[in-house]
Amino acid sequence: MITVACHLSIAHASTSRALGSGSLVSSGGGLSMDGVIELPSLNVNGNLILHSGIYTTGSQTYNGNLELATNGNTRLDTTNSNITFNGTITAGINSKANQRSLLINAGRGTVVFNERVGSDRGLYANFNNNNTNLYTLRVTAGRIEIKADILTFENQIYNGPVFIGSNGTNGKTRTLISVDPSIVFNGTIDDINPTTPTHTLEAKAIAVDYSMTPILQFAGDIGGTQPLASLVAITGTQLTTSGTQVGDVSSNPVRYNGNITIGGNVTTSGDQSYTSNQIILGSSSNQQQVFKTTNNGNLDFNIGIQPNAIQINNSISNHELVINLGRGNLGASTETALANAGITFKEILPFVSGIDIHSDITRQKMALATSISNSDDLIADVDIGDLDEKTDTSECDVTTDDKCSL
Repeated sequence: MITVACHLSIAHASTSRALGSGSLVSSGGGLSMDGVIELPSLNVNGNLILHSGIYTTGSQTYNGNLELATNGNTRLDTTNSNITFNGTITAGINSKANQRSLLINAGRGTVVFNERVGSDRGLYANFNNNNTNLYTLRVTAGRIEIKADILTFENQIYNGPVFIGSNGTNGKTRTLISVDPSIVFNGTIDDINPTTPTHTLEAKAIAVDYSMTPILQFAGDIGGTQPLASLVAITGTQLTTSGTQVGDVSSNPVRYNGNITIGGNVTTSGDQSYTSNQIILGSSSNQQQVFKTTNNGNLDFNIGIQPNAIQINNSISNHELVINLGRGNLGASTETALANAGITFKEILPFVSGIDIHSDITRQKMALATSISNSDDLIADVDIGDLDEKTDTSECDVTTDDKCSL
């Protein structure tokens, strides 16, 4: 064990052997390591100011708050081992001007964020004064667990499957905000709870003015293994009026900004809401893309006023859109936007006792993005299930058997 109160520099192999795979105790001291040095592992207790990258063959664990002091990129790399942050991560005064970024590569290991990355969201008027957020955050790992909120000045890039959770004291909603402005998920996203949809993800890519185009990209399936409780995805331009918080944007479609790309299927228990000037669906040809809620959640695409504000990725063909909300609602503006863009979709409606066939056929008619009116004739296939033989004397009770409801 080595105790650091001021600054420890590891520039020689002898120093690294002295540290070995033991613990480093820091009371706000600094640590720097020569780029050619690779430690077996690193375990830090207490707050640490980091002046260089850290390279280990084994795991890295930071049990106190971590502050980046090096301008430009700081790398934390392991050889397929875990990196765990049990304290906050910030980048010191003037971090934006000095572009202090954190690049993490754990190979096939797991990266865990148990505490906040960046400053508290707070009022936008105080945002630049805080000036301690990371410039860019890039994480590459076999598993990425986000259990606290993340706020960066620039890009957030997640290369690997992301799991949304909590640390037990910070609620069940995780907010990820990039200001100046993109968040890219290059893998899947799931709830960390393996049995019950528990956590909500709010992802916001926010521009500071209209000269920039904020971007949200979801490359993989969301909720394919374990659905989130709900999902909120927003791009826009930061409001600067008094009292607005970081990430607040206009609700006027004329003022929408940016684009959201949704490449895979999305499954949540509750609501899904996407707000952007443009939404792009699909990632590959011959794709069936499904938006699903398992507990009657609603789906809303809130888009700008430009033509084709919602569209299928123009690099693919034979895309099929399926919407399965149970008894949840497809927003009226969403239906209008899909119809105006000429995007047809299939809507899956569940069987329930006493179903309102007229209402559901009307919903399916709207899903076809046609000009059919309520007075037009419709031909529909209706599956009424198995029928009893005429000679069957058993009775069917509609109050207890759903198969009798038709």
